[in-house]
Amino acid sequence: MRISFFNKPTYKKFDLSPRYYDAEKTELERRMRKWEKKESDEKQEYSRDEFESELKFRWPSQRESRNSFNLKYTNRKRMLMLFSILAVIILILYFIGKKYTV
Repeated sequence: MRISFFNKPTYKKFDLSPRYYDAEKTELERRMRKWEKKESDEKQEYSRDEFESELKFRWPSQRESRNSFNLKYTNRKRMLMLFSILAVIILILYFIGKKYTV
């Protein structure tokens, strides 16, 4: 029998099985069920929850298109600013060169 004054740390062992949640797959399954249900009942009215979920599904794609427009606009703005600064630098160098050549 061994006596120790200090506790040795014991390492915890985990039995963790990873679980993944695929939001796109869940959304696709929900929409597929909705379309199957819609095919069976053509005169179905949208409930408020279905309408909100449909909006939530469509808004990110609209947001992406807005972001791509903003990206193009900012790229144009950057290029214009770059060419303006470059033109000012060329003019300054031209006048400095003209002053020292005469």
